[in-house]
Amino acid sequence: QPVVSVERVADLPLAVGLLIDHSDSMLSRLETALDAAGAFIDGLLRHPNDKAFVLGFASVPIVFQEFTNDSERLAESISLIDDGTYTALYDSIVVAARRFEGIDGRRAAILLTDGADSRSDHTFQEAVAAAQRADVALYPVAVDLSPRFWRERWILGELAKRTGGRLFSLGRQTDPKGIYEAIEEDLRAQFRISYAPIIAGGDGEWRDLEIRLRGPDGVDRRVRTRPGYFAQYGHGSRGQPVVRPFLRLLRRYVDRLRASPLFLRLSSFSFVFLSSLFTFFFILCSYPLPGAYASGFGVRGGRIGRETRRETVSIP
Repeated sequence: QPVVSVERVADLPLAVGLLIDHSDSMLSRLETALDAAGAFIDGLLRHPNDKAFVLGFASVPIVFQEFTNDSERLAESISLIDDGTYTALYDSIVVAARRFEGIDGRRAAILLTDGADSRSDHTFQEAVAAAQRADVALYPVAVDLSPRFWRERWILGELAKRTGGRLFSLGRQTDPKGIYEAIEEDLRAQFRISYAPIIAGGDGEWRDLEIRLRGPDGVDRRVRTRPGYFAQYGHGSRGQPVVRPFLRLLRRYVDRLRASPLFLRLSSFSFVFLSSLFTFFFILCSYPLPGAYASGFGVRGGRIGRETRRETVSIP
C-alpha cells in the first residue's frame, strides 16, 4: 500500500477504562486486583486531559464511575466494589466499548481478571468486534493466574492480540508499577502511519493490517500494531454509485436497438438473456464502488462485512 506519511506522536492524552473482575473465582485475588487498580489510576492519570472510568463485572457489568480525571472519585468508586458470583467478561468488554463513544484520546481498557467467563450473553468474537469498532486496545492483566490455566491465558492473550494491546501477569508479590509504566509507554508514544489503500472505501468489511519495517541491513523488523480496521464506506473520498451510469448505458443500447432493423428480429431468448443480464448487473452494482482514499489508522465504526482483506504497508 502506498504510504502517505509516517509521524511520531508522543504524549497523547489517555482515555482508559478499568475493568475489574469481582466474581467468586476472584475472591482470593480481589484485594490484589483492587490494589493494582488504585496504582494504575495514580500512575496513568498524569496529564490534565487524561481520564478514566471504572467498571466492575461479576454476573453483570456495573459502571461504578463514569469518565473523569478526578483520581479521588475513581479511587472511591474502586472501594465500592464487593464480592460477586458469576463472570460476565465478554459482556463487560461490550459495555466498556460503548463508553468510549465521543471520547477523545488514546483509548485502552485494562482488564484485571482471571479470564474465566461463565455468564456472558455476548460471545468472544462479539467482544473483540466491539473493541475493534470502538478503537479500544485491550490490556488484560491476569491476576495471580497459574500457568496451568492455559485456556484462560490463551483467551486473554487473544483479546490483547486482536485489539492491539498486550497481556500482563500480576502475582501477589508483583509490583504493578512495572505494568502500568509499560502500558503508559505503549499508549503515549506511538507512530501514526497514513496510507492510501489500493482498494479504498469499503462496505464495513474487516481489513487486516500488516506493517513491515525494513532495517538498513535489509531485514524486516517486527512491529506491534492494531490488527486492522473496519473499512467504512464514506471515509475519504466517497465512491460513486454505479447503478445510474449503468442504467444510462443500458438505455442508450436499447435506443440503438430500436433504431435498427435487427431489433425486430430479436428472439424471445435474446430478450430473456438481456433481462437476466440486467438483473445480475443491477444486483451487483447495488453495492458501492470504493472511494479514492481512506486512512488506514483511526477508521472507526462499520459492521462485519462479507469478506476480509489484508493490507500490507512496507516502510523502508
